[in-house]
Amino acid sequence: IMKTVDIARFIRHIGARDFVRASSMLEDIIKKETNVNTRYALEQAYKTWGTPKQMDEVPYNIKRFIYNVNKNVVLNDLKLENNIRKAIDYIVDTFNKKDLLQSNGLDPVNKILFAGPPGNGKTSVALALSKDMNIPLFKVNMAEVISGRLGETSKQIDNVFREVNNFGKGILFFDEIDTFATKRTYDDGCDKEISGAVNKMLQEIDSINPNILFVCATNVSDELEPALLRRFNMKLWFKNPTREQIEDYIMEYFDKRNVDLDAMILSGIENFKSKSWSDAEMYCEAHFRRIVLDSETIIYGNEWIGNE
Repeated sequence: IMKTVDIARFIRHIGARDFVRASSMLEDIIKKETNVNTRYALEQAYKTWGTPKQMDEVPYNIKRFIYNVNKNVVLNDLKLENNIRKAIDYIVDTFNKKDLLQSNGLDPVNKILFAGPPGNGKTSVALALSKDMNIPLFKVNMAEVISGRLGETSKQIDNVFREVNNFGKGILFFDEIDTFATKRTYDDGCDKEISGAVNKMLQEIDSINPNILFVCATNVSDELEPALLRRFNMKLWFKNPTREQIEDYIMEYFDKRNVDLDAMILSGIENFKSKSWSDAEMYCEAHFRRIVLDSETIIYGNEWIGNE
């Protein structure tokens, strides 16, 4: 029998456009309903809602903390080292089997740090995990979280974790976490404010919902607060590709587009050393753009013009 309090909560979720929680609650109401006719009526009504993906909407009170991420990428699209890909598959496996692990006193691997030089796929892997696992990605907008007002940053962190935990299932992604959780020095009031916020984050990580995959990314892992580093139960290093890997990527890029490698493309490959996957992608796009436009002008997106 449906209780008034359940109906009230259900209506509130609908009013807040929190369809995921409303859907979960309706499923629970149907499961508990003992009257056969009422259950059948609820099941038929629920079917008109559409698929879970169509109902997936982030509630309003989370949206201001979150970037709108629309990039469509899957893990198989990414160039990853074999050991990194195996580790990511392991993360997905433990997340999907967390009930089995918890029944045996074990935790899923759901507190992950991505580190390494920029442009090598840390953010892309977070996006791809969301796509492949069919769960929402909450990419935190640090500008909305960090505040100069005393105690406000801790409050904002509490809001982010509370709302995402209550949301149910997803990836909570703090990109460039080093802008916030660096080693603490306690030199001034500002540092003490950040220190208090870091402490708050550590507490939230310790009690995070096991249905949430907590992921942080940084380019400078050696500058992170040691207490934060100890919270992660997996740390992945995304290194720059070798020159041979970049050459293979460039050849594959143009082969897929039925474009022959001309002298300008081949000459540029010689200069690739200590470059990232992002550099290789921009290199290919710049040359493909030149070829499509039938132009001799080549402009790389990662270089300054007029700053010789």
